[in-house]
Amino acid sequence: MQVVQRGDFVGLVRQEGDELTFWRLNEECLDRLVSARRRMKLRRAGLTSREWQVVDLLLLGSSHREIGRQLDISVRTVRFHQRNGLGKLGAETRADLPRVLL
Repeated sequence: MQVVQRGDFVGLVRQEGDELTFWRLNEECLDRLVSARRRMKLRRAGLTSREWQVVDLLLLGSSHREIGRQLDISVRTVRFHQRNGLGKLGAETRADLPRVLL
């Protein structure tokens, strides 16, 4: 049995004949892959740049008030962009975002 070090993930397994080949991905590499996939899905959904910013900050766990301060918009405007962004992505709630984007 092979020991996987903390912070390593099995990233890809491919069968070649009778052998299984696998590559380990460190956390940084995995984060980059997830981020690239998320950006691709956001583009395909047709989000505006502001909706994209709001959704990204929601994924990071920011509150409406924090997002408003960071983007210099009102909480009401944050909620507007959240509602539109979630609708375009097919997510019902902000808690549903990781499932939809990952």
